[in-house]
Amino acid sequence: MLWGSCNEERRRAESTASSPPIISGNVVAAAHYRSSVGLPLGRLSQLIHEALPQVALQYPSLGPVNESKVHFLQLQDDPENAVDALVEQQQNLGSWQSHEQDWRVVIAYKPNEGAVSDVIVCFVLHRDSKDPVCGGLSFHRSFLTALSNADEAKPSTRQANHYSNLTTIRTLSKMPTSHTSTPASRSQIKTLTIGAEETTRLLTVPLRNKTSLTGVIQAAFVAALFANLPSEITTIHADGRISPQELQSLGGAMPDLNSMMCFTHHMTHTRQDLTTSAVWYEARHIHSTLKTELARKKSSNRHDLFRGEKDHIVDDMKDSAEEFEEISITVSNMGDFRDHKQFDSQQQQCWQLGKVVCGSDGTLQGADLSVSLVVGGDGCLTIAFAWSSSIVEGAWIDHVIATLRKVIGSLIHSNDTVKAKQVSDVLPWGGSMSRLVYLVRDLMLA
Repeated sequence: MLWGSCNEERRRAESTASSPPIISGNVVAAAHYRSSVGLPLGRLSQLIHEALPQVALQYPSLGPVNESKVHFLQLQDDPENAVDALVEQQQNLGSWQSHEQDWRVVIAYKPNEGAVSDVIVCFVLHRDSKDPVCGGLSFHRSFLTALSNADEAKPSTRQANHYSNLTTIRTLSKMPTSHTSTPASRSQIKTLTIGAEETTRLLTVPLRNKTSLTGVIQAAFVAALFANLPSEITTIHADGRISPQELQSLGGAMPDLNSMMCFTHHMTHTRQDLTTSAVWYEARHIHSTLKTELARKKSSNRHDLFRGEKDHIVDDMKDSAEEFEEISITVSNMGDFRDHKQFDSQQQQCWQLGKVVCGSDGTLQGADLSVSLVVGGDGCLTIAFAWSSSIVEGAWIDHVIATLRKVIGSLIHSNDTVKAKQVSDVLPWGGSMSRLVYLVRDLMLA
């Protein structure tokens, strides 16, 4: 068993320590950018330094932009395949200069015959800083627009050495680690990407079942966890936040996607059968609970609607971690990158954005597992899993992700009006040994 007594004892011991484990040291959001034309590194650096001040104007709390906050990293592999690794690395690194720098941008690129057309832009916000950009997705919305505008403008004649802060992989690895992270408790990242066609169905099918993307993925994730957890664990505490788009669908005000803070929530799940009907029921329950909690917060105190419950969430998660029968997770929907008024015009711009990965929310601390959802510019949903290596084993996470993929597939292709089916029976072979025996028998008799 990959999540056994040793994992539980270690988790409980660390939860009672003076410095409880933190799932993430930083808020990190990375995206794959692609230019229609290759650019010399100098021109790329110039564009980036012209675009960042425009982003800072929208978020004054970021403060002034200087060259020490921008770092260039040359990749050996394809940029699209390096997004996950870069997010994991940056979550575990501390502030470049903790007394001066509260955020940084890492530009990872791979030159092709002296030109650069594919880059990873990684926004890193140190965990002790306020998050004005809702986990980094709003940063990428603004940065893509600013980058495209700068690229369309007449090139500046200024010959500043913009890429003097060139960072190699070796130099980057020497950055100080976060004071909350130790080699024994590194935050690790894995992602599950859902194709564009399936993502479209995931965004539309829940509406017919009176729920939402957050409700569906959270219910599916909880079901996958229970399927891989010991029977002694009967309760999962889930905290997280929903995107501004989903907040609006629940009746919350949304004056500006780029400035709206994210609505936080808390709920408890108990063990159920792994059936499609049970998962749909839980997804609807999550959705209705979010609506009720939103209405309550709106009537009590509007300030609490967004970030006012951070301490409450942390305390709840610490309390739940003390029980053997319970674990705590975070599920945060960071939003759909395409879902804003400027997306149609950006389709015609020279810069396009593909895969987006948001690391675990640095403000929701103390969870055993953290999951973030974001739909990138390529229309694909990316689910990022973050966990502490001192608590959870990577091989166990692989089992959870595989189960979650099956659950999502069964939900996409199921009809809630038919009789309940085991998730493993909906797919060609859901890991059922008896089903495998029948398949082998049929092949031998053919």
